[in-house]
Amino acid sequence: MRQEIGRFVGEQVAARRHAMRWSQANLGEKVGISRQAVQQIEGGQLPAFQTLYALAAAFGLEPADLMPTRKQVK
Repeated sequence: MRQEIGRFVGEQVAARRHAMRWSQANLGEKVGISRQAVQQIEGGQLPAFQTLYALAAAFGLEPADLMPTRKQVK
């Protein structure tokens, strides 16, 4: 289940980053993490809660907006 959540979060981050026309480096700078860390998150690595909150804030969202609902995780 953790892997599925990580994959969902990664897809959400990548989609929102593309919509904002930011590079991975741009997003990393805004959040305080490296480009490589953004790449890992978009690849499905579940971020730490602090990073999840920072990502959501960068997009103007609540952290729950980046997380799947129970129905979206099998």
